[in-house]
Amino acid sequence: MSQVLTPADIQAIAEEVAKLLSPLMTATVQELDANQVAELLQVSKPTIERWTKQKLIPSYLVGRRRRYDRDAVLAAARSERSGSALADTESRFALVD
Repeated sequence: MSQVLTPADIQAIAEEVAKLLSPLMTATVQELDANQVAELLQVSKPTIERWTKQKLIPSYLVGRRRRYDRDAVLAAARSERSGSALADTESRFALVD
């Protein structure tokens, strides 16, 4: 035997789902391209491309374009695991952050 949902039941479920999803929907990612990351870290675009290829900074593709999450890039730049070349930029971009 199946239970029939009333319009009020469906409305209550929808409101509960909206409450649960609300925190996820308010999180925003500040998406940057390589030029913007280079400016942020005060290094050249080829340096950003090299660090991306070496996986020192995280990136992702949107279609065929590479994008960077600003917070993830800054976290990687501050991380000791990122290597000395990237860590050396911290003093330069600290003022930009």
